[in-house]
Amino acid sequence: MNLFLFLTGLLLFSGPQTVSVTVSSSSAEAGEIRLAVYASETDFKEQRAVTSIIKPTTGASVNLKVDLPQAGTYVLAAFHDVNGNGKLDRNFFGIPTEPYGFSRPPVSKWEEPRFGDISATFSDKKASARVELKLWKEY
Repeated sequence: MNLFLFLTGLLLFSGPQTVSVTVSSSSAEAGEIRLAVYASETDFKEQRAVTSIIKPTTGASVNLKVDLPQAGTYVLAAFHDVNGNGKLDRNFFGIPTEPYGFSRPPVSKWEEPRFGDISATFSDKKASARVELKLWKEY
């Protein structure tokens, strides 16, 4: 019985998971693609990323390899830092002025997305994702 539980645990709690992510932006300008990975609702709210990647871009899309701690449910949150200042720029009303996106499109552009609405589950069978970065007005 103990051996059965041990083997089941190994299957459920697999090791690191590498995910291939294609990030496309509605802005073809140069700059950086900044991607952060969140493992829970709390981590997402507190902007405590499990891992992050910054990659220069000169075109409409980039391909990234993201190493996750293990298979599971995560939010991939990214934005196109067009001016290279290291942050998602916002206007006076707090609306993003640079393209942004998530593992899944947000339900509404009028409210902050929730982890469960924009997360995706990754495993050996699903080890790729596509994140489309859009301006706020394009959602």
